[in-house]
Amino acid sequence: MNISIKRAMLLFVLLGSLLLLPAIGACGDDDETAQEETAQEEDQTPTDLGKPVKISQTFALTGPYASQHKEIFEAYEDYIKFINDNGGLKDTNGISHPLEMLWVDDKMEVTTELSFFEKAKADGSLIHGSLYSSAYGALLPKAEKEKIPLFCFSSSNMVIDPQRTGYSMFPYYEDVLGAYVDWFLQTWDKPSQPKLAIIALDNAYGKSALGSEILDFIESRGVDVVAKEVVDAVPVDTTANLIKIQNADADFIYAQVIAPTAAVIARDMQKLDIELTIASPAPMGPSALLDMAPEACDGWIGMLWAGFYADDDRGVKFMRDLQTEYRGSPMETDQYALGIASVMTMVEAVRLAMEEVPFDELSPEKVWQFGINRIENFDTEGILPPINLGVEHGYYGQNHVRPVQIQGTQIKWIDDFIKCPDTMAYKEYYQTEGKAIAEELAGE
Repeated sequence: MNISIKRAMLLFVLLGSLLLLPAIGACGDDDETAQEETAQEEDQTPTDLGKPVKISQTFALTGPYASQHKEIFEAYEDYIKFINDNGGLKDTNGISHPLEMLWVDDKMEVTTELSFFEKAKADGSLIHGSLYSSAYGALLPKAEKEKIPLFCFSSSNMVIDPQRTGYSMFPYYEDVLGAYVDWFLQTWDKPSQPKLAIIALDNAYGKSALGSEILDFIESRGVDVVAKEVVDAVPVDTTANLIKIQNADADFIYAQVIAPTAAVIARDMQKLDIELTIASPAPMGPSALLDMAPEACDGWIGMLWAGFYADDDRGVKFMRDLQTEYRGSPMETDQYALGIASVMTMVEAVRLAMEEVPFDELSPEKVWQFGINRIENFDTEGILPPINLGVEHGYYGQNHVRPVQIQGTQIKWIDDFIKCPDTMAYKEYYQTEGKAIAEELAGE
């Protein structure tokens, strides 16, 4: 891995302010002046460097999701710097183009997300990303009309639909819960039927753990769901919920929550002396939980989508190199790994399209046709299992999770990657019906 500071300095001198990552959401009354200045700067761009290639992404850097989204934001920044420091993206004529990210802090406000999407589209973004279900669901119909590729961290079942141009690199939330149930059952050695309690956030992400399909799947595995508790993102107290779980005689817990919620739950479990196996999906963020409640979270399990720093493989080395180069030292956070894997896949879609389509003809639809639909066995430095997307493969990139556990002050792997069960019968649906719909949308 060759990350050159000298090369970075040279590129920044050549490009000047074009390589700054603009927060579109910060634009105000000076938009016209800024656009004139940008046009002047583009006219001054050296002839051996092309115009920027633009992608767009929203982050909730304000509010309960901020701790996780900050790590993801930094991953996007670092990877884009890495791409530019190593020559940018080449078009069909061999001309290098710097990569630019348009972004906004949407504060978890759907209206902000929607307005930013329109601004980013007008400013030339070729591919757009969002981080949560409610805003993403509102974007899908808009993107579908113009065949704009959308990526989302959220993998609730509304995101991945063959009639639309929405994608995720990660398994369904329901499938992750199914994987946890199957994994727990491997070590269940009591004659009684195991009892599961589910704690869910009061939003689309949380309630995906309470849908009829996943509950039917859990029942089919011989597990009894004895409690379904819905909580706020940052609850003041969860003791009442936990007492209900305790009284229901649950054997294990699944918490479809985020780190601030998990911190309250962990402390309340400690107060009530509840010692049950508890796990959460990747958006909870074990490293963030360890920072927030180090005294109470020992034993908590994270069903992670992506590789983590508990080992020393090439993906971990790559992330450490990026963080050392651009942040001064490795931070080793799980959400950073998700961010790197996500932005790598978005950029790969653009890169593949640029191999086939002349730069002046690039559009979101071309990236969808010649980028997304060509992603096959894409290697994210081993951070994720190989990614397959598009009409041929379906609409989420891979379907594996790997459990980690907080053990004292460390986070450790406790198993290898686990293939998730198809709790939503998506694969069967895609082969029998969905693929034909996707092919029609693609004009095949």
